[in-house]
Amino acid sequence: MLETARDQSFPKLTQISFFLPNRVGSLQRVVHVLEQAHIQICALSILDAHDHAVVRMVVDKPHKAIETMGTGGRQVCTSQLLGVALPGDEEHGVSRLLATMVRAELNVMYMYTMLVRWRDMPVLAVHVDNLDEAAAVVRRAGFELVEQDDLESK
Repeated sequence: MLETARDQSFPKLTQISFFLPNRVGSLQRVVHVLEQAHIQICALSILDAHDHAVVRMVVDKPHKAIETMGTGGRQVCTSQLLGVALPGDEEHGVSRLLATMVRAELNVMYMYTMLVRWRDMPVLAVHVDNLDEAAAVVRRAGFELVEQDDLESK
């Protein structure tokens, strides 16, 4: 049987990003629209500037979220992240994860915690410079990866 590039890929999460004006209620309106479309926010990060904010989200149904937000005229960008589950019994999971990345000379551009747990473990959303290499390195170090399908509400 032939292997395809898809067979070689590692689990990834889809992050959606968009700009919001720094105005009272802007984020609440977006969250309300997503809730009305039955889209669960699984992770959220906001970087603010003087007159706007950059919102990063991982949701359970990214394609539906993009479509829903596009209908409202909002431009949405996507990128791929690693979802790394941190063993609950390990005291220094974040430190061990970062040390693993440093040893492999991988650059962590940013990370944020997810609002959902996977198999009762906390999960970090991690953006790195080489996603496939990072996934392989992290797996070899004994971490489990969370994929987009793991987040979908059934």
